[in-house]
Amino acid sequence: MKRDFDALDRRELFRVLGAGLAARQASAQHHQPGSASPLDTASYQPRFFSPRQYQTVDRLCELIIPADDMGPGAHQAGVPFYIDTVLHYTAADQPSWLQGLADVERAAAARFGRIFLECTATEQDQLVATMAANEGKPKTDQEKFFGRLKALTIEAYCFSEPARRDYFGYRGDTILAEFPGCTHPEHQR
Repeated sequence: MKRDFDALDRRELFRVLGAGLAARQASAQHHQPGSASPLDTASYQPRFFSPRQYQTVDRLCELIIPADDMGPGAHQAGVPFYIDTVLHYTAADQPSWLQGLADVERAAAARFGRIFLECTATEQDQLVATMAANEGKPKTDQEKFFGRLKALTIEAYCFSEPARRDYFGYRGDTILAEFPGCTHPEHQR
């Protein structure tokens, strides 16, 4: 049946307008920057790491990117969650990560007589400094593990909402009323 759109009755008009407004509101809420619920890291159950391994990764990441006055640290940014998720889906990388964490535990036991998480903050710093000693040209398996750990920590941090918002100052996509193009004098002709 062909409809005559010039002859919409009032009820039909309000129904169409209401649906349009509801869709617009839903779309605006969906695209609101920072509107997603934050990750509940306290109740997260790791999918790849054991709970103790996950806590060790959490602490190692926080030593690499600690919270400071410029922004959140790796823990608050959910970096361990990201690493656990990536490794959960990347079977080829799993053995080297498990070996790397086992090496960290062996080094802590050999040097301080206890597991990494039971070491003092100073002792943990010393262990990480040893792992990072030859960062540019790693020689030992532990140094190579540190390179992988640091790279994935930085990647995860850069992708995190708290880091984008608080550290990088990202406020979400914005619409520009006008775009002047490049304003650097050296690029003007």
